[in-house]
Amino acid sequence: MWLRDILPLSKPFDKARIMTFGYSSRLRDRGNLSGITDWSQDLLRSVSSLRKTKKERERPILFVCHSMGGLVARQAMVELDKYGSQSEYGGISPAKCALLFLSTPHSGSLEADWNDFLTDIAQLTMGVRKEIVKTLGSFNPMSTESQREFMNMNIIPPFDAFFETRVTSVARIINRQIVTQQSASLSNCTAKGIPDVDHNTICKFESKFGGFEQVADKLRHLKGILDGKPDDLAIKLDKPWDSPSIASNSFLPAGKKFFEGKGLRRNPKTQGRQVDMNNLADSVETLDRNDYSSLVMIGIGGIGKTTAVIGIARKNKDRRNIFFVHATDGESLRKAYLDLAMQIGHEYLLKGYQGRDLYAIWRNSTSDEKIERFKKWLGDEENESALLILDDIDGIKEFGQNPFADVPDQAKNILLTTRNPNIRLRDDYKTIRLKNMEIDDIITILKEVRSLENEDTEDFLDLNNSNALLSIAKAVHGHPLAAYIAMKYIIQVQSLDDYTSAGQDFVSMLSGSDHNARMKFLQYKPQIPSIMETFIVSKERLSHPQGPAWSLMEVLSLLETGESNVDFKKFFAFSNIENAEQFPDVDILGLRKEGIMPLLHQIEEVSFMERTRRSKPLRIHPLWAECTRQLMGIHRMLSLMRQILTICYYSTTAVSGDTDGGESMSCHYYPHVKHCMKICGSFGISVSSLKLQKEINMLVHSLTT
Repeated sequence: MWLRDILPLSKPFDKARIMTFGYSSRLRDRGNLSGITDWSQDLLRSVSSLRKTKKERERPILFVCHSMGGLVARQAMVELDKYGSQSEYGGISPAKCALLFLSTPHSGSLEADWNDFLTDIAQLTMGVRKEIVKTLGSFNPMSTESQREFMNMNIIPPFDAFFETRVTSVARIINRQIVTQQSASLSNCTAKGIPDVDHNTICKFESKFGGFEQVADKLRHLKGILDGKPDDLAIKLDKPWDSPSIASNSFLPAGKKFFEGKGLRRNPKTQGRQVDMNNLADSVETLDRNDYSSLVMIGIGGIGKTTAVIGIARKNKDRRNIFFVHATDGESLRKAYLDLAMQIGHEYLLKGYQGRDLYAIWRNSTSDEKIERFKKWLGDEENESALLILDDIDGIKEFGQNPFADVPDQAKNILLTTRNPNIRLRDDYKTIRLKNMEIDDIITILKEVRSLENEDTEDFLDLNNSNALLSIAKAVHGHPLAAYIAMKYIIQVQSLDDYTSAGQDFVSMLSGSDHNARMKFLQYKPQIPSIMETFIVSKERLSHPQGPAWSLMEVLSLLETGESNVDFKKFFAFSNIENAEQFPDVDILGLRKEGIMPLLHQIEEVSFMERTRRSKPLRIHPLWAECTRQLMGIHRMLSLMRQILTICYYSTTAVSGDTDGGESMSCHYYPHVKHCMKICGSFGISVSSLKLQKEINMLVHSLTT
């Protein structure tokens, strides 16, 4: 009998509402190419539609899942965790769900395990379409990353698992065990065997005894947990965010290399930067035979560092072991190392325990022990040429902590990316700086994004015009992230006004007086972080995000810092502030060299300012200057600008009554006056709203007419 028929004969399920959800018919439907994620969403919608009243929504839900159905239910929990607030899932709460898996393949050693499982299912389910097998092949729920999604949920439903103990006849030719104990286990939950059942009969029962009683007892236990009556059989999890403890159980094929790390397998296209990419490739090529063992790639936020190192990693994929780590704090760094340890597995990391039960030792090891075994293994001979990539290393540290505290000393070769030009990992290092992209490379990005849009871009007349593309490219100032977002914004937002001139309208908007429109663009995020979010990441990395360094950044965003013949530091060096009471921000505006240099150092460390060469002055990228002005707001801007213009006046026309001295100082101050007036225009600020003294008004008028 099926479980749905026999379960009502046992308490407390004699009063249960039993529903079935099937997908096997869809496997044969040629008009349907749904996959596991689509089915999981259908499952949630179906259950939610039957739980309308408050009483119904308070009932626990026990998902009894056979085979691939367990993958559907597991993914449904992930979807519920991500999108549970949606009205279509309103009848379900993760806290009211539990799952019992019957021969569900949660883990496997290789991608081939998932493909083998699909092939077996195709044979067992007559008439299954090749198309659906191909579609499912791209979603490998056996992967550590897929399991991690489930274990990362805010509320992890209680669950348990059984596996088949007999072989199953596949296509009447081969007899084999479809789902093993190891594959059926999930996290620290080890699957239990049901005697004398194969992959098909594990969910069918001849009586109320034997296998059925095992399943019914486990369902009672899960229901007790949901009802707030857990017993000693409760599942124990190491950490809610830990990776599953099932690890790789076989060695790589001969000639294969490890290529591991979340985010590493995406294939970004690296446009342009040919010189930089060649330089990086050559440096990586000679890492293990040179006098340096670490490469440091420096660049401002959004300049393309991650894309560059992933591109290099892919070029070295079959030549050396590659391990990629991206983290934002100490805990996520630990998690990333644990993921790598799980991907490598016990047969590599427990070589010193040969002849013993490696699997048992691995399962009984703590997360920290697994991480340390991975780090130690990095020092083995087989990793002599391995490359450990630490992406955005300065993002890992929290205030007051050393960002390198958890970097494994055993790693022979390290490539790290950072926004901080002053960061040092080892004494033997080489620096590669990513600068703004060339115009031609930016245009290439614009064209590629244009071609990827689903819209019929032939109607966007000026986006097919080379002059318009050139104008857009210049407007983003060599910033690849801004170029990508700009084209998305033009097609999806700017074109709503007039699609025939959307490109040129966008350029005009950036240089116009509508600062709210510019803010809308800076905050626009087409499935990637916005320009403003990228900027705020740097701001939050200041030791005091609202402290003196940020105040100085606000001032600098109003000064002329882009012209090569203007040194903004001389604004501070020669400023004449006689009456400090006139200047609410005298603590910043009155700084001299010894006071300003430490703050500039902080600003440079978070990539707000950079220099093309050590001998060149610091410069603010125009996008960062605009972000700073947008964040400070009009009121703060008016106050600072009024003080800056007053300083410019007194420092040029009232230097101890010496008009000649004042004239000689004009080259240090007049460019800042003109720049302030330009900013006023871009924010729709009239000179009168600055409420300047008459003499200062006259100076401003003479310099801007």
